[in-house]
Amino acid sequence: MSTAWSKLVEIRERIPVAGLGVSLDVPVNTLPLIGESPYSLDRFGLKQWFKIAPHQFIHTRYDAPQLFGGFAWAPSDGALALALTGDTFFDDDATQIPPSDLLPDGRSYDLPNIARLGGESGDSHFSNVQLETVHEVYFRRFYYYYRDCSTKSDEPPFCIRVVPTEGLWLESCLLGMEK
Repeated sequence: MSTAWSKLVEIRERIPVAGLGVSLDVPVNTLPLIGESPYSLDRFGLKQWFKIAPHQFIHTRYDAPQLFGGFAWAPSDGALALALTGDTFFDDDATQIPPSDLLPDGRSYDLPNIARLGGESGDSHFSNVQLETVHEVYFRRFYYYYRDCSTKSDEPPFCIRVVPTEGLWLESCLLGMEK
């Protein structure tokens, strides 16, 4: 059951997932992902992620009851797995323009514009980095992932991940080191 992007963006705290009215029946690590291997499927990055609708994924915390830990949009299951693990074997090269609710100005999505908007945002945690296998731009709770780091690229992000509060930025960085 899909949840409106605008509703997900509004969630800024760790609320019980049960209150969202979504089903957690489809863990991401059980999806038929291309390039899958026991090593990459067991990676920490895929744990506690669930597909709740086409292109819509929910992250839960290990707490009981399960708490909302964020959400993501991706054009495919493989694109999400690439963003969460950095493992290019998952990549199926899927592309799609993301929902406008997830874009900082409602329309810009390419790397040069997202990086510019992030730099202009005044967010003290803004980052624009080329990681080992992907390019990541972070500001205002949003992570934008790109395959091509060319500043001339008009390619949309292949994943947008959102954490509940900006205060979770450090926690997300620490989790990212475990990928």
